[in-house]
Amino acid sequence: LATLSADQLVDMLGDAVSAQAAQDELLTRPWAVAAPRLAGAAVSEGPWPRRRAAIRTLGALSAGNPLLAAPVRPLLGAPQPEVRREAALALGRAGDFSAVPALVAALGDSAPSVRTAAATALATLRAPEAAGGLLAAAESAATAEARLLIASALATCAPPLRLAAARGEAS
Repeated sequence: LATLSADQLVDMLGDAVSAQAAQDELLTRPWAVAAPRLAGAAVSEGPWPRRRAAIRTLGALSAGNPLLAAPVRPLLGAPQPEVRREAALALGRAGDFSAVPALVAALGDSAPSVRTAAATALATLRAPEAAGGLLAAAESAATAEARLLIASALATCAPPLRLAAARGEAS
């Protein structure tokens, strides 16, 4: 695999047999080589397994380094809800605190899976500034399952005093 180009490896992400090996090899490549190709594959009209693997690989490539997550952020605005969902999760794994406002906005996404992923990403980030958005999302959640997930994210992100402030209560 070391002799294959980044483009060839990205193409392999759609194959269930070779996807993991391709992802592992892409993670050894310089970010500047792999990231643009992965970002392009994520929004392509290609098969969903390849697009999902591209977003996940891009998230893994930037894990722990939020500066490298820049190509993932625009994917929160993709027309496909599955791309928005995977992008939200990848931003949480990357530790990208600059994405908190966009993730809070994604709590109001039309797709339930995107709202869930945004709450999960905010919990992963433990972003206290998301308390107000999570509280509003919990209050408007359509199902008990969604309210529970958002409440769990809220508990992770917001210590009790911050939560009281988000509700507008005196401390």
